[in-house]
Amino acid sequence: MITKKKQSKVQPQKSRGSKPGNSKLAKPSNESEGISKVSNARDEKKPNPLDKLDIFFAKHRDCMKIEVQLFSELKEVKLPVKVRKMVARSEEAFTARLVALNDFADAAGMPPVYLSLGIVPSVAGVYDRWKTEYEAAAKADKGGEASRQIKRLHLECTSATLVAGTEFLVAAILAYCNIDGRDCKPFIEQQSYRPADSVASFYCVTFDLFNGHFGRVLTDRSISHVDFADLFGHPWNEYKTAGFHHVYISRLDRRPIDEVELETLYERVTKDLYSDYAEDDLAVCVDLTEQADTAKATVAEH
Repeated sequence: MITKKKQSKVQPQKSRGSKPGNSKLAKPSNESEGISKVSNARDEKKPNPLDKLDIFFAKHRDCMKIEVQLFSELKEVKLPVKVRKMVARSEEAFTARLVALNDFADAAGMPPVYLSLGIVPSVAGVYDRWKTEYEAAAKADKGGEASRQIKRLHLECTSATLVAGTEFLVAAILAYCNIDGRDCKPFIEQQSYRPADSVASFYCVTFDLFNGHFGRVLTDRSISHVDFADLFGHPWNEYKTAGFHHVYISRLDRRPIDEVELETLYERVTKDLYSDYAEDDLAVCVDLTEQADTAKATVAEH
């Protein structure tokens, strides 16, 4: 066992009344000309809402730049577990707001908000395409691949539960990649329904999200794109839980994990967690399971 504790408002023009003693308006000498003048006056007075979008987005960009800087600085500070979870929830809300603003800007023909923030474009479209393909593959397979993984790891869930949890897990990782400005393409390309189809992947990493909910992702040997600290504080609103308790790291080639690799996995997990949390707040251990090709990381708060 390896263990360690640880507008300015446009003033409407006032209509001028007739002079005292003048109860009738002068009739235009040319009726059609009079109608044309009235029509043109109305067009000039009618404000164009799109003209105000520049001000709208400028204000939001200024505020969001501050938030991006704040989240970046908070990642460098060791915070209590409860505070870290609050920051995670704030980051999630920030990402949702950024996606909504980008969609609004696109619909209005405006430059995307993320361009002035140094953030990669919205990942919503990338995720939606992946989700559609993933669900189609699971349906065609009748959940067989998910069922095999459940049996191997003795997970107490259904294939449908594992598929749903995987979708939530992938969405969370994409959101954090978005916030950090990292390219999400290599990660999303690895997330095939059948692990054998993911040529660039080395591990299958399965997260216990509490209460019989699990999700898994496929990663390279360095477990790139997965930030254990971010996910440990992530709120799973669909499950009314947050974070994870156990993580199963399985080699896709089914070869046994030796002591050197086990130590490397421990260092990989704790590098993330202890960069955001104080070692006195968390206890982390990484052990081999009865499956020689699988290690189990357990994280608990003190």
